[in-house]
Amino acid sequence: MTVRSTPWTAASLTLALLACAVVLVACAGPGRKHKHPKGRSEPQYISLDGRRTRVLWNDGDSFRVLEGPERDMKARLAGYNTLESYGPVHFWGAFHGYQLYDEAKGGQHLARSREWECRTLPGTGGYKRALIQCPELTKEIIAEGLAHVFHVGDGDPDPELMRLQLQAQRERKGIWAKGIPEWVVTSIHSYGEGGDKRKGYNRVCSTRTGKSAVIEHTAVFETCDAFCWGGSCMIYAPFDVRYGSQAKPDCLHNRPPNKMTAPPHLGFPMRRDDDRPAAQAPDGPHPAPAHVVMPVVPDPPEQFITLDGVRTRVHWSDGDSFDVLEGPDKDAGVRMAEYNSLESYGPAHFWGGFDADELYANAKEATAVARTGEWHCKKLPGSGGYGRLLVACRDLAERLLRDGLGHVFHVGKGEPDPALLAIQADAQERRVGMWSKGIPQRIVTAVHSRGEKQGEPDSNGYNRVCDTRTGKSWVREHDTTFQACDAWCDGGSCMIYVPFAQRYGDEKAWCMHMDQGNRLVSPPSRPAPLGADAPLTP
Repeated sequence: MTVRSTPWTAASLTLALLACAVVLVACAGPGRKHKHPKGRSEPQYISLDGRRTRVLWNDGDSFRVLEGPERDMKARLAGYNTLESYGPVHFWGAFHGYQLYDEAKGGQHLARSREWECRTLPGTGGYKRALIQCPELTKEIIAEGLAHVFHVGDGDPDPELMRLQLQAQRERKGIWAKGIPEWVVTSIHSYGEGGDKRKGYNRVCSTRTGKSAVIEHTAVFETCDAFCWGGSCMIYAPFDVRYGSQAKPDCLHNRPPNKMTAPPHLGFPMRRDDDRPAAQAPDGPHPAPAHVVMPVVPDPPEQFITLDGVRTRVHWSDGDSFDVLEGPDKDAGVRMAEYNSLESYGPAHFWGGFDADELYANAKEATAVARTGEWHCKKLPGSGGYGRLLVACRDLAERLLRDGLGHVFHVGKGEPDPALLAIQADAQERRVGMWSKGIPQRIVTAVHSRGEKQGEPDSNGYNRVCDTRTGKSWVREHDTTFQACDAWCDGGSCMIYVPFAQRYGDEKAWCMHMDQGNRLVSPPSRPAPLGADAPLTP
């Protein structure tokens, strides 16, 4: 066969090079998608104290004046804080570092997008910077979830700014889309930083009140160490490694991903990028937070509800299920419709700033509430799963949701009751109960191992999750075999797998005992020299 060569024209050569470039990009693996792609920035201006002034926005909350009588003045915006824009150093909930880095860039893009009316305030913005207020920028950047309210010192933040932040959280915008921590870590200062032998300090900010506080310490942080507090983490990067020509450390490239995870003593079989060994009891006890007080759960011999108009004796096993002890449905198991309470057989859940023991106490409190009232209930068509009846007790559902002792839980088609979602949203805004130390994007409600179905060793496993904003639940099927004390995390929350036989009695799994230190932590590649129980200074 004769092959005829084709002469290369300029146009065909250009097309070929473009095709090669496309192939190289494709072969390089999936790229990171940016919500706020880089682009050439036009000259940036603001109106500062009535004078049109050219500035350069370093990020969404600071700028440098480029011309005029205040040339080279550095400024810090009052009232809010955007995340650091020099790298993927913040992570919480289901976010990894680059996702929040993208939100930080979004705040910078918004600041650069128009000429804001600004004025100089008395005082200082720290680090020899002027303190500047840009009212409309402040409102918009908070309303879009690209910044959080940030107040230093005495007094309270502007109530209007807090209202806008709560609305952005309710709508899960921007930095709140994949979880709302109790506190945001905003800065880390190592002991001895810059030759200063005074105490180090880290600053955190409440996502509910907007007030910031400091944590004084004597911990020495190395580059890429992490600090986690109140359900959020931050990577320590000294100023001289953030910028400049020298190669940035891996943690500023998110290699491996900066993301909160289960503690290393728990197994993690569905984590594809983690080769940790199987679950193993930690060496020595991990003291539970001092304020964890397990509620006394009453077990009165006479527990009654009104079921379809008939007073009926029951026994509540936890906050969302009971057994019928008399009448035509005697010995039937019952599952509540409309809501879910956490597992009460042990410290199985953790998210945000919660230790698993604290959420275990929340589950016990839900059980106590269920046992101490005579609720009005009715049977519903369908099944509650596992051969149980499906029953709705509206007054109990409202009570538990109002106190943060349960969450809206809808299975199947249709929509959850909007009134119940409104009660839950109010509890989340008030940060009560299970929402007091962080609001995950999703709650893991069940973990089922491959082969768990009796007589079906090859059956797929499935895990169920529930969205904390919509109340809708769904399942994630998998072919993973879970062992006792393995963990599965999704949407900013984790649950520990424990087979039924190891939940109670003498065979109870070690991870179902308290004081095991089961909580979200920084990944193994990001050491944390300062614990999450460090004292807070307002």
